[in-house]
Amino acid sequence: MSHSAPHLHEDRLFDWYLAERDRESLDPRVAEHLADCAACAARYTELVGLMDELRVEADAGTAAVFTPERLRAQQQHIERRPEGRVARSH
Repeated sequence: MSHSAPHLHEDRLFDWYLAERDRESLDPRVAEHLADCAACAARYTELVGLMDELRVEADAGTAAVFTPERLRAQQQHIERRPEGRVARSH
């Protein structure tokens, strides 16, 4: 892609983010465009920052709900369950 190529669409940037995160094969055309287009590179950097912030917030929320004490109590409850008994669905 050259400088005259249209900017990358948001879904394309997000696909690139997911592929990078999951260590999947990356589209060389997107890599070239991000290297050549400062506007798209800046948007991608902003997306990565947003996703990193969301992950930190989600991890903090999960840690607040699933405390070590709560997880230990759940594990003990499961260990006390008679063998062969299936957990109920809610």
